Amino acid sequence: MEKIKLPGKEFIRKILAGERDFSGIELEREYNLSEDEQKHEELYRYLRKQDFKNSPLIFKDSWFQNINFSPIPYSRWYGSSPQSPGLRFPHADCEGAYFVGCDFTSADLSYGNFREGSFNNSNLQYVDFNFSGFDDTDFHNARLVWTDLREAKNLERTRNMERAYFFNVKVTQKEKIILEKILKKRSNFSLKENYEEQ
Repeated sequence: MEKIKLPGKEFIRKILAGERDFSGIELEREYNLSEDEQKHEELYRYLRKQDFKNSPLIFKDSWFQNINFSPIPYSRWYGSSPQSPGLRFPHADCEGAYFVGCDFTSADLSYGNFREGSFNNSNLQYVDFNFSGFDDTDFHNARLVWTDLREAKNLERTRNMERAYFFNVKVTQKEKIILEKILKKRSNFSLKENYEEQ
């Protein structure tokens, strides 16, 4: 099925207008959501107020390539900090959605459905994936740095997780056991350096 091409500014406008269903779209490639600081801050504050549990964003079978979802540097808003507040997309339905080469730094993607989707070559640093589902999700070359995978579902059924980059990923004992089995395929994998068990 052919994707519906959507310009980046129109995408933000639709979200701020209350639209929730973005199934089958192809967002403008290489769009930077933080390029317009005023609009990014408006979007950030809007998303913080939404009840996504009862009215989630839907990105089924959509395509996002080289999109920058990362926050404006924290120092330009609140002063010096090692971690800026990210965009908030909890409970998102992203079944079949492909996020290729995207930057999700510090985003809240908890309780999401990423079944049969992809984070190929994406930056998932500081991302919150608590309670999200990953049945047949592709993590080839994904960057998992301080990523929170506690209570994540179906990690054992992901694709190419052994080809992702790991550093201080947050897990419970349950996720640790699953990822350890997957990552044993790596000859240079060190459990101590790559996990922060909580």
